[in-house]
Amino acid sequence: MEISNGLSGFNVNLSSINRRINLLSGICPEAIALLQDHQFTPDVTRILRNMKAARQVEAVELMVASNTITVAHVEALLKATPPEQRADVPPPERDSKWDAQRKLFEFIAPRQ
Repeated sequence: MEISNGLSGFNVNLSSINRRINLLSGICPEAIALLQDHQFTPDVTRILRNMKAARQVEAVELMVASNTITVAHVEALLKATPPEQRADVPPPERDSKWDAQRKLFEFIAPRQ
């Protein structure tokens, strides 16, 4: 049975239900355990998803310790997160084989 078929007569916003179902997807279990007894907005988890698991735990620990689990606090922590600990930053592109050979050639025989 599809959710939309079962709730058609109840005047229920399906996007709201789907948001709540997916609230903790992409959040590591350790961070979820730390957030378990605290209230926070769904935007906090949206921002936490931009961090890798270890940084999620660290950020949640900082917010819980200061008793401020807010969007402003998690945004500040995201901005202070190094690129290698962020999930939303693509890794730097590796040099192609051609670039590596060119660099080696220029090192061996520098231009005059």
